[in-house]
Amino acid sequence: MKAGNTKISFLVMMMALSGAAGWSIARLWPMWTSTELSVPLMTPVIMSGLAGFLFAWTWMVRTNLKKPSRRNVLDPIVAARSAAFALASSRVGSIAAGFYGGVLLLNVLMLDTAASRRCIGISSLTVVASLMVAAIGLWLERICRLPDDADKTTADGVGV
Repeated sequence: MKAGNTKISFLVMMMALSGAAGWSIARLWPMWTSTELSVPLMTPVIMSGLAGFLFAWTWMVRTNLKKPSRRNVLDPIVAARSAAFALASSRVGSIAAGFYGGVLLLNVLMLDTAASRRCIGISSLTVVASLMVAAIGLWLERICRLPDDADKTTADGVGV
């Protein structure tokens, strides 16, 4: 089974679905708990930290592949871990951006309290950081992509 590249349309679909979930949960939260949904201040900090770590990892993999002495040599375990990290981060980034985008949209439309204004600022920072995580994850995935096999034959000369 061959894993294909992550399509941006798939990430947009995940973002839209999680945005609807974020909107719904933020809308229903006051009915369930009699308090407004608050977004913790640590969410943009954590997503920004993840984006920074992911960028550093991507840069390390990229420079390792561009070394003139070792042309396109990367330990297979590191390449597999990087590819898995790239897939997970692009999906997590799009889901988080969608969820907090839904919360942000609801609070923009209901800007009537100080808590809503605080939530707008934190949610917007989280959406930006989450989009950065998704974009860097896609970049890492493109770097870890294997070249296409022009010849689909085995050593025996038998096609696969």
